[in-house]
Amino acid sequence: TYGSVAEPRGIKPRDGIKFIEGVSLKNISLKATLAKKIIAQNSGDIIFTANGISGPATITLSQRIAPQVNSKLTLTIDLLPEIDKEKMDKHLISLFSETPNKTLQSILNNILPQSFVKYFAEKNKINLELKCNAITSPERRNLGNALKNIEYGIKNLEGFDKAMITVGGVNLKEVDPKTMKSKIIKSLYFAGEILDLSGPTGGYNLQICWSTGYVAGISAATQ
Repeated sequence: TYGSVAEPRGIKPRDGIKFIEGVSLKNISLKATLAKKIIAQNSGDIIFTANGISGPATITLSQRIAPQVNSKLTLTIDLLPEIDKEKMDKHLISLFSETPNKTLQSILNNILPQSFVKYFAEKNKINLELKCNAITSPERRNLGNALKNIEYGIKNLEGFDKAMITVGGVNLKEVDPKTMKSKIIKSLYFAGEILDLSGPTGGYNLQICWSTGYVAGISAATQ
């Protein structure tokens, strides 16, 4: 026997985000924490769904947090991971000085998808009508912090019926990697998702299935 946990298509936050369904964010960073301790982190692209978050970065992260999903996990999105938190304020000062008469909405529309900007502003109590030359230091710091820390409480994962792959399975220590043959039961071979072996999203898990299946098939045929 073996146990497996579904790697779901997405994560369901506790905050309602239905009105930004379909919005994509590219090259962002995700971090899952439990009691301020980092459980897993990943970077890449995400997409908001009717009741949660999906996309390549989310799927890879969900695989890592699946065993602890019923705990009080917090998901943090960093919209600008290429800019250090300590340098964010200086970056905004420089950005605002270049376009002093533009509104904050105009600036954010160049950084984020326009369909996401209003939601972002409302969630973080940011006045989009402010002009760059009228933004105070506390308002600027609040904006910088918001860009680096969008937080959600994780409610659950999508579940096994929507899973793309599974994690968990036969212990790899019980399998000969050269033949995929069981070290415990004679003439028994393993391949694919029955093994406790998985990789990040992006074709790696398909490759695992093909490669282990090929090795198991050749080994069984020539034993």
